[in-house]
Amino acid sequence: MRRLSILLSALSIFFLQACKDEPRKEETAKDGYAIFQSDSLGLSIEYPQTYELKENIKPEIPVSFIDKTSPSENYLDWSKIMLNIEPLPAVQLKLLEYLQASQTELKILMPALRMYDTDSLISNEGKKVGTYQYDRDGKERSFTCKMYVFLLEGRAVNVNCVSLKDEFENKETEFDELVKSIKFK
Repeated sequence: MRRLSILLSALSIFFLQACKDEPRKEETAKDGYAIFQSDSLGLSIEYPQTYELKENIKPEIPVSFIDKTSPSENYLDWSKIMLNIEPLPAVQLKLLEYLQASQTELKILMPALRMYDTDSLISNEGKKVGTYQYDRDGKERSFTCKMYVFLLEGRAVNVNCVSLKDEFENKETEFDELVKSIKFK
């Protein structure tokens, strides 16, 4: 019984270490960038070194990349969060159905949310990606978010890019490039 307990403990430690998300060595990234790789999310992304990697800022968001140059100290300040990655439940849906489900979830949480470009489809590394945008108006600040919904084999992933509304036009190209750098396993 003791041997079995030791074996199970050793296996648990092995699997925890194998599933640990760690940034890759920076020498593999282009100048001014770092690479985050996650076996548990099944992806890697190249992101600017001016962003800070934060894990689990919310239970449903396992990884975020946050602009370190923002003066805000609050990680949940939407003007600071630049990119969130959220796995979606693995069910047998088509891309447009995942896209609609993602939009519906947000509308339930925030009924007054204004969404647009809701059925846009783009191609990223040969994969079809659904996108939509929404504005979130606040008392002090308004934000624009662009959601990318990837349909992968047996799973889907939301990638949400956020900026202040008046900065979004300048940030959208940067967001598109960040999303293009994502490699799925």
